[in-house]
Amino acid sequence: MRLEAPFDACAEIDPYNAVVERGEEGGGSSHGPVCPQHPDLIISDVTFEGGDAGVGELHVIVENQGDGALEGRTVSLQVILPDGTPLGVGGAFPDIALGRAESVPLALEGVTSASRGQMSDGYSVVVNPEGTIAESDGANNSFEVGRAGRLMVVGSASPRRSWTGIPAPSP
Repeated sequence: MRLEAPFDACAEIDPYNAVVERGEEGGGSSHGPVCPQHPDLIISDVTFEGGDAGVGELHVIVENQGDGALEGRTVSLQVILPDGTPLGVGGAFPDIALGRAESVPLALEGVTSASRGQMSDGYSVVVNPEGTIAESDGANNSFEVGRAGRLMVVGSASPRRSWTGIPAPSP
C-alpha cells in the first residue's frame, strides 16, 4: 500500500505482535509505526501596515520548522484577542507548499479601524487554528503581539524651549 500526500495518518502492522512471523520464533520483535515526517508551522513575525485611519492589513510570516514538507495545503490564520475571543480577522490561503525551514508571507486584509482599536490591548495570530494540518508540534502555532505603546509629543510655543529630537532607549 502506498499513501498519497498529504500524510495525516500512521500505519502500524501487528502493533501487539500477535502474529508470529519468520525470524521471530525465538523471541519476537517489535514493530514500530510507519509515520511520515510532519511539518511544524510557526509564525515568525507579524506586522501591521495601514494608513492613518487604522485601516490596513496584517503581514504574517509563516514558517515550517518541521522535518516534513507541507505540500499543496490550505493554511488558515486567525486573530484572537487576549480574552480568547476571535476578532473576525483571518483568512485561508490555498495551495501553500513549504519545505523544511521555508517561509511564506501572507497578508490578512480587512483590518478596519474598529478591529484595530480592539487590537490595541494586544492580540495573537494563530496558524492552523482548527488543527486540520497534522503537525509534529501543534502547541507553537500562536504568535503574541503585545499591547500598543503610545507616545505623546507636545511642543512649546516658546522658541527658547524648542527641540529637534527625542532620545529614546534602544531595544
